Amino acid sequence: MPATEPPRAPVRPRQELPGALGLVPPTAAVEVRWTVPGPMQAGAVAALGDVRDADARRVTILDTPTLALERHGVAVQLRRGGAGGDETAVVVRPLLLGGLGPEIAAAPGFVIAVDASGDGWVCSGSLAARTAPGRVVDVLHGHRPASHVLTAAQRAFLAAHAPAGTALDDLAVSRPVLALVLAFVPAGHDREVRAEVSLHADGRRTMDLSVRCTAATAADVAARTVALLAAPAVREPPAARARRPVPDPARPRPR
Repeated sequence: MPATEPPRAPVRPRQELPGALGLVPPTAAVEVRWTVPGPMQAGAVAALGDVRDADARRVTILDTPTLALERHGVAVQLRRGGAGGDETAVVVRPLLLGGLGPEIAAAPGFVIAVDASGDGWVCSGSLAARTAPGRVVDVLHGHRPASHVLTAAQRAFLAAHAPAGTALDDLAVSRPVLALVLAFVPAGHDREVRAEVSLHADGRRTMDLSVRCTAATAADVAARTVALLAAPAVREPPAARARRPVPDPARPRPR
């Protein structure tokens, strides 16, 4: 497998999701996520309306020169900007919930993500933490080692899932990503949905929709998130909607 290809996570059947989430406390923070396929991204962006108020964040990935972390489904992220300030995150995908240590599950900033794309689901885990202003820049410029900006819980989470022999302070800047984040409440949905459009250095554009909930409600939220993307306003490209005739408001509607 090429080093630049993301790891293929095993997709589990949808009916197994409640049982898997039963391995964590019902109040555990869960983020249901859907990756929008490329052909649907234009329609999804248009359905969001005015995106000029999106929160822009610059995300930098740290990895080994051979991208060993990426091949093992692990990412160390340095996030700059945005309303919440600078933060760091360690992401593991896929994440086996049965092997999740209680100290990580209870750590502030830990979120289980359920990717509901396709016909099944994949779980991942993200442990994020705010960091003091200027520290992320110091790491990017080589003035401070990465271990100085990750919390003890993040370092333990990374050590449990990174390849053997990975030295945190030997990681280098791998690839920058510009992320545009917009929160909204779509019609017919009772929860805030976060849309994140990521512009990659190689020209790729990816888009994710996510909804925050708890482990107890994740299965239901996942089903409704799937239905949200099935709406014509998202599935149709903007050009197709533009060709539709505008309905006459004076014309009687069929009963």
